[in-house]
Amino acid sequence: MERILKEIQSLMTTLENGFPQPGSVEDETLKRLRSISAVAATAHHSVELNAAFAALHQYWLTSINWCSPLSKGIEKLLIIQEEEAAGEGQAEPPL
Repeated sequence: MERILKEIQSLMTTLENGFPQPGSVEDETLKRLRSISAVAATAHHSVELNAAFAALHQYWLTSINWCSPLSKGIEKLLIIQEEEAAGEGQAEPPL
């Protein structure tokens, strides 16, 4: 869980340093990451994050420009979550 929290915080810091405009994709992404971070901070198992990451996955597919730095950052989070859940024997597809 520590790894995913670290990566979420890193992406949040990157987005915050860009001073996102209210309503922008970056601002919306920050809101989503803050929500996931709050759940992850209290979760005992990665499976507890599956629903939040399924929603992030769908958002990533429909709202984020492919090959952008933001897309790559979100993809990294999705991969880490999948690996951690699989390591616990509780992997579920993000959808």
